[in-house]
Amino acid sequence: RWRGLLLDLSRHFFGKPTLFKFIDEMAAYKLNVLHLHLTDDPGWRLEIPGYPKLTEKAVAADGTRQFFTAQDMREIVAYAASRHIIVVPEIEMPSHTGAAGAAYPELFNGGNVFDPAKPDTYAFVRAVFTEVATLFPGPYIHFGGDEVGDDAWKDASDVEALRSELGLKDQKAVESYFGRQV
Repeated sequence: RWRGLLLDLSRHFFGKPTLFKFIDEMAAYKLNVLHLHLTDDPGWRLEIPGYPKLTEKAVAADGTRQFFTAQDMREIVAYAASRHIIVVPEIEMPSHTGAAGAAYPELFNGGNVFDPAKPDTYAFVRAVFTEVATLFPGPYIHFGGDEVGDDAWKDASDVEALRSELGLKDQKAVESYFGRQV
């Protein structure tokens, strides 16, 4: 059922024309799922209303745009759908979020991992996934949800307070709490 291709656009950006070629090749080989890794430490490649700093730095040295607008993504999703391919977006969190951290450091506690004790973190997550859900009508959204280092929240007093308040055993339990909130 799932015959897919993953493209890591965060690390290696391809514009719409190249994506259309990938989609055509996928259709020729009867692949039916295009997984787009849109965010990570190197870059945030999807415009999110209300959070313009996410893509302000997504411009190459030559000044070319290296992110997708909502309209770009609608066109990509429609093009894929016309070839019987669903597009699955991946928005990494709580770790692998250096691009978001550079844009909105107030949602972090000094590293590249979202701070699960800050209410503004969840407002951001809600805004991101609301936009993602409107742009990608397929049945799946991938949010990562893993790879938080053992010391990511070690010195974060607010995370420790959250852990104590909720009776969370360890950092993995905090990570699981974040995933449930997402």
